[in-house]
Amino acid sequence: MVFASCIVGALTVRAGAEPTGLVISCLLGGASSVVAGVIEVHAGVADRLCAALTARLLHGQHPADALRDAQLAFIESRDTASAHRWAGYICISRLPAPAPNDHSPNFHL
Repeated sequence: MVFASCIVGALTVRAGAEPTGLVISCLLGGASSVVAGVIEVHAGVADRLCAALTARLLHGQHPADALRDAQLAFIESRDTASAHRWAGYICISRLPAPAPNDHSPNFHL
């Protein structure tokens, strides 16, 4: 699942209790992965990021890799807005991490 809106990925954590939030509900409901914003993001820029992310997902890329690659493309683009307007997305996934390749760092966003 991809949520283009901001803050829906934030979790609520209370002492002595499990974390709660929309992401947890989606995973418990059967979603294999959730990409969502955890801070406020700029709507116009977020739309472009999520479109780039979705294109990568449609080509079969792992959700964490797709998000990372979309964010890296924004960093490399000269017409991209400041990172604080679009970098607040995370991917939480139950899918196994893909095997590292020569183009991937050893971590996933």
